Amino acid sequence: LLYGYTVPQPPFPTGSIQANVGSIEGRGVEMALNYDLISNASSRLTLGGNVTIMDSKVLNLSGSLNGVPLITNNVPYGGQNAYLVVGQAIGSIYILQHGGVSANGTQIIVDQDKNGRIDAGATSPDRIFAGQTQPKYTFAFTPSFSYKNFDASVLVRGSGGNKLFNALRSNLSFLENLGKSNLLRSAIDDNLFTSAYPLASDYWLEDGKFIRLENVNLGYRIPTTKSKHISSVRFSLTGQNLLLITKYSGIDPEETGGDNGIYPRVRNIAVGLNIILK
Repeated sequence: LLYGYTVPQPPFPTGSIQANVGSIEGRGVEMALNYDLISNASSRLTLGGNVTIMDSKVLNLSGSLNGVPLITNNVPYGGQNAYLVVGQAIGSIYILQHGGVSANGTQIIVDQDKNGRIDAGATSPDRIFAGQTQPKYTFAFTPSFSYKNFDASVLVRGSGGNKLFNALRSNLSFLENLGKSNLLRSAIDDNLFTSAYPLASDYWLEDGKFIRLENVNLGYRIPTTKSKHISSVRFSLTGQNLLLITKYSGIDPEETGGDNGIYPRVRNIAVGLNIILK
């Protein structure tokens, strides 16, 4: 693990140095299947797909460099409120817990250690473990079909098992900004006027799983057996990012850890003509 560790001066010329002394374990299982459901002289239908199950664990974040011990833990990684923590998955989320809304519209944060003070530090006992930013599984479904001169293919893919911090929703949900900046319609239902701890609670944490219709391709080949100069002609219609199924209310569930200031993915539809000359 390459990380900027704090080191003493001297012997090092600077107070921080990039060193690869930590270790991370990654394990997973991947399975891919393809099956010809129909296969004859004029038509073919193939069903294909793959599934990947992933698991990661931070084994160690400390070590030594030139005899100098390098010790650290709770390294920010993979989005807001996400960290590398020894013994936990990569991008584990430790975040303050939303406890409701006060009478004056202020977000209440649960005081986990009950000391009368909310500590928002990275290693604060007021933070709770709330999942991870990295997906636990991914999948894809890739059927294809052809009949005489017509062909079609589809790509559907998705992932899940991760959480996303909806920073955009958090930024645009406090009613004190009404008339000063943009607000989401959902801010009315949230009924939060102001927050003493902005961008910090699990209230803005959402399920990141999704299914996306990534690609659809349709094609038709025009017979050219009687042409002296043209070998083949194919018309095509292609669509990308046509459908997204998710409970995530932000811009894009494929952003790791959270979304804030990102540009949304566009939907593309293209018509093509391919001519091959003899």
